[in-house]
Amino acid sequence: MDLYYFENDILHFYDIETDGEIDALLAAILKYAESIEKDDFIKEVRTIFGYGEQSGRGVIYEALSKKPENWADFFVEEYKLSFQAAENNSAEAYDILEGLEEVSFAEDTGFGDEISNILEPYLNNQNAAIRYKAIWCIGSWIGASNEGKYLLLINKIKEKLYDKHWKIRCMTKGVLEDLEELPTDFKLGFFDKMRAKYGNIYQM
Repeated sequence: MDLYYFENDILHFYDIETDGEIDALLAAILKYAESIEKDDFIKEVRTIFGYGEQSGRGVIYEALSKKPENWADFFVEEYKLSFQAAENNSAEAYDILEGLEEVSFAEDTGFGDEISNILEPYLNNQNAAIRYKAIWCIGSWIGASNEGKYLLLINKIKEKLYDKHWKIRCMTKGVLEDLEELPTDFKLGFFDKMRAKYGNIYQM
């Protein structure tokens, strides 16, 4: 058996109809991952699955998130590689980075610091989709337990309330509200409110 055995089920993961089937597939992927050398498994993942929301890679992340302490180094490296891939393919940047959403299923066992350090430089990337996803992802790794460590980073996120792209401004407001860090005197402008009302701020 190798990871190709699961390929079809992984690629059609979102067509699975029952929670039981979903849980069984995720458990089987994790069991297989733990049955071989980690480097061999990672090589298979990167050989078989590309980047992007529908690539199947996110399903792997979700399965491994059940044992985050064993896969922290893999998750960190995937953040690096995904953002590098997004920079190299700007037209597909948003889709490439959507695949990282499932890493947020993993409990932070100490690798959130490394991920935040990776993401920080991308807050000022010229590509709006990359800036957007950097802010969104950082918001997943800052919580009540570690906000104090990230005061400078939170201040950098606050700067994005005035980003030139309206979706980034609106999304940043939501991230800071979740962190209870939105400046009390901040108000969205009239046109941003209208755009947010009739547009989807959760997709670039």
